[in-house]
Amino acid sequence: MRRILTDDVATYAEEYADSITCSKKNGLAQWNKMPIDRLAELRNWLKQKKEYRLARYVRKIELHFREIVLLIPDDFGLYHSRNFELVWNEGDLNKKLAFHKEEKPFWELVVWALNYEGVRDTVFPYFIRKMKIQSCVYCNSQYAVTTEKDKDGNSWAMYQLDHFKPKSKFPYLAVSFYNLQPCCANCNQHKYNKDALFNLYTNMPSELEPFHFVFTPDDMIKFIVSGDDAVLVKLDSHDTKLLANHQELFLVDMVYGQHIDIAKETLVRLYMNDVYYRKQLHESLVELFPNGVESPERFFWGNYMNKKEIHRRPMSKFMQDVVDFAWKKH
Repeated sequence: MRRILTDDVATYAEEYADSITCSKKNGLAQWNKMPIDRLAELRNWLKQKKEYRLARYVRKIELHFREIVLLIPDDFGLYHSRNFELVWNEGDLNKKLAFHKEEKPFWELVVWALNYEGVRDTVFPYFIRKMKIQSCVYCNSQYAVTTEKDKDGNSWAMYQLDHFKPKSKFPYLAVSFYNLQPCCANCNQHKYNKDALFNLYTNMPSELEPFHFVFTPDDMIKFIVSGDDAVLVKLDSHDTKLLANHQELFLVDMVYGQHIDIAKETLVRLYMNDVYYRKQLHESLVELFPNGVESPERFFWGNYMNKKEIHRRPMSKFMQDVVDFAWKKH
């Protein structure tokens, strides 16, 4: 729900591109067959089947692979219209082909060639951890983790990734760095292959904070002593079109309507423990941890209260806005 400046993660994007766009094992991508080899294999097979139109699509990706991997969100639309929209249509993407004796739509073959599963399982998690993203970037109410079970019955937990531009419509962006967004299973399921307006990355500092929570009624003291949860939580934004799209896809108000108890607990902490108490807590933590603590405020609130850190734990955005809202009313 908070964006990241592309400049702040450009080094990670370059390292990621170095790993997956080369012609042999490199960095985190320890695969016997790299995406560039898979693309060539798919293209040659398509030519043998006289699917020249689809072969040209794959060749386009091969020629511009690194450029596509590093494409920033602001350029997605123009790049698509110039290179893919007028040449290949939805019928091409959904055409069924029996590649490797298994019939699949063409877009799935492109995703296979780009080795999205390998990227998701063994490469991209490294960069998610580097960027310190743990919670869903769309709702911030849950961790961006899901569980999987393979054909042998082995289970493991893994990051869930959403494609900002759906891979069924934009398969060439299936492993593009800025098109992969950590999210919870709930948001991923609701979004499906629809187009979202919120992207995790931006070039503009003014676009970092597009959303904030507001509360009705705004008398937070009365809310605390009322003995019930009679308060309405609403997501708000200066961009009404973005807000409507976000609510439609991710049902944020419905989700946060179930977390009123967290708002109450946060307010109780705020009103019972003033700034002097927190200063004393800070001093005691310094004594307890002589090498320093990452963030004394986090120990008080039980969450990250720095806006730049909301991706590190669920509900941090909500708790920050509860405190900000309460202060503004005094």
